[in-house]
Amino acid sequence: MTRTMGLLSLLVLGGALAATGCEDKVCQEALGKATAAKAEILKSAEAMNNEFTASKAKLAATEKNLEAAEKAVDECKEAAAKAEEKKPAKTKGKKAKKGKKGKRK
Repeated sequence: MTRTMGLLSLLVLGGALAATGCEDKVCQEALGKATAAKAEILKSAEAMNNEFTASKAKLAATEKNLEAAEKAVDECKEAAAKAEEKKPAKTKGKKAKKGKKGKRK
């Protein structure tokens, strides 16, 4: 009976080791796929980060241009206001119309 138990235990342990080996292959394959997916996600995230940084730089440049344009508009408004102040005010007087006496022929 000892031999039978030895053989049975050997078969059970061998089967367990063989099953573990199969699981190990499946796990290794899954790990490889997950690692590849992670690398692709990291590349995509880096590309998005670069695009975001470029967009922030464009936004800063646009805001700077906008401020310069607003400053130029304000300066033009001030210049126009000063020019209006310098112009003499014209008074429109009513001129009497000379009417012709007599009838038209």
